[in-house]
Amino acid sequence: MPHWYDHIKRAESLWTREERVNNPRWKVLFDLLDRLVYERTEDFAKCQALLFNHREVDEHLGLPWDRGTWKPLHIAAFLALPSWTEHLLDRGESLEEISNDRTVLQAAAKGEGSKEILELLLQRGADSNAETDKRMPAVHSWLWTLPSYECMELFVRHGAKLDTIDKVNGWSVLHYFADTAEDVKVLDLLLKDDVNGNHADINAKDEAGETPLHVLMSRREVPADILASFIDRGANVNVEDKDSERPLYEASIAGDHAAMEVILLSVTDIDDPNDYGRRALHQAAWSGYTDCVKTLLKWKADPNILDKHDRTPLDDVERRLTIEQADLRKGRTALHAAAYWGQVGSVRLLLEHGADATIKDKDGKTALELACARWVLSGQQHFEDTIELLVDKDPTSAVNDRDLHSSAAANGSKRILEKLHHLQADLTKPDDFGWTSLMLAKGFGHTDAEKFLQRVDSARVETLPTRWVNMPAHVEVDATGTVLKCSSTDIPPTAISTDKPLRGDLKSYYFEVTSKKMDGVEQATYPERPHTQSLPSASVRWEPQLEVFLAGNRVSTLPMRAPSSGEVEERDELRCEPGDTFGCGVDLEANTMWVTKNGEKIEMDFFKNV
Repeated sequence: MPHWYDHIKRAESLWTREERVNNPRWKVLFDLLDRLVYERTEDFAKCQALLFNHREVDEHLGLPWDRGTWKPLHIAAFLALPSWTEHLLDRGESLEEISNDRTVLQAAAKGEGSKEILELLLQRGADSNAETDKRMPAVHSWLWTLPSYECMELFVRHGAKLDTIDKVNGWSVLHYFADTAEDVKVLDLLLKDDVNGNHADINAKDEAGETPLHVLMSRREVPADILASFIDRGANVNVEDKDSERPLYEASIAGDHAAMEVILLSVTDIDDPNDYGRRALHQAAWSGYTDCVKTLLKWKADPNILDKHDRTPLDDVERRLTIEQADLRKGRTALHAAAYWGQVGSVRLLLEHGADATIKDKDGKTALELACARWVLSGQQHFEDTIELLVDKDPTSAVNDRDLHSSAAANGSKRILEKLHHLQADLTKPDDFGWTSLMLAKGFGHTDAEKFLQRVDSARVETLPTRWVNMPAHVEVDATGTVLKCSSTDIPPTAISTDKPLRGDLKSYYFEVTSKKMDGVEQATYPERPHTQSLPSASVRWEPQLEVFLAGNRVSTLPMRAPSSGEVEERDELRCEPGDTFGCGVDLEANTMWVTKNGEKIEMDFFKNV
């Protein structure tokens, strides 16, 4: 049961803390958890193995399974379960205990990362400044996990040091903030004095000599308000790292020309070289960032300046002009490289000059597939633009690429979904994990994409089945898939599915089944269980049945009546003769069900209190 913790989290969302305290039902839960972690330790270790394998936790993101098990309090904090965490603390578990090189607060910082669990741990005395040789202070890693103003304000209020450089990466709090920054208020908070009278240094250098501005300019899409705030608050745009590279050079690597425009207002030397004699223009030209090259030239960068290998920026461009030539190591063409980095201008230019979008590298990947994989990880706009260009040039791959369909839904790209739908891609099929595009769009909160996919799914719902599937042993189907033959009269209750079952995520639906004349000795209009037979498996029932589906799979078959003494209640409206059509409606939101015969609703006690 790898998702056991989700059930606890769901219960916590339904019960307030006041409702949970001293509640006997929660006491039962905590007693069971105590038995698991303190008495059934081997089972607890197996739970952790399933947990970390399921979450694919590695050495960087969290503790791998092969390094041993965590203590119960570390697990509770990692999963951000405040009720269980508080119970364990009340039971005497220590916040200072180290488990697999981490304190409890450090474990929480690497896990789900919620404000509620952070506040609980800090109020109970967790040290936000504790670190080891291998683990950074919790306040640093929290800036990667959940860098919200509310969480950072809690850290500051409880004594987090803002001027420290950690031992792991040699970064300050502002280096981490620059890597994930979205809220200017957090920057202002970190630049204020902490409880010890210290504050973060906006120009602090790491071991490579890079400042937070270097880190910020390394992002592919730098938030404009964050960049402006860095500069307004004293970030030095002309500071060099240990390779003599300035923030402008970092921008030329990342390819964000808009960010370049902002810092160029304060740049003192646009042609400043690094230790290899390469300038920002060399790097932008070599990477194929057309807009960056245009920006640098507009600001008077020298296109003829040489690096230490006597190459000009034009030489770097020339090296990229053999369009179909693949590199020897990975077999990737220039289009592969441009797509991988999301270089929209380069992709467009290469395609306009005849680059073949269907070429596969040594791993069997097209340029479209490489761009899609990167889009999944980053969710950045330029990958969406790149993919749109490649879909037009490689529509066959696009139609058959389930990862692309899922990525478009998860990123809320209505225009990619519309393009795929226009190409007649089936957007209703689930991916390898059982998620449909609609589920992903809804789960990630992309309303426009969700509405579009609902329309696509509605069209599918209205499509009638074409054949019977999932035959039991005693039933055969002909080559057309529409005619059934039963080889026995002594059969148990049976349900047969169609090739287009109802989806499990529908909130309401209605379906009908029409009875046709069967070829046989006799067709009963309302047979009941033979009085001489007592076992259900020996009965022959023809009353209407409700087939229950979950996520597209039949899970049970129920007679549409309430059996009492084992006899069928004889009612004229329930008689089923050839030509009769029985229907069943379900509304999960209203919690109601109903049955019809030939379009007329049948009142049945069985459905009154569903």
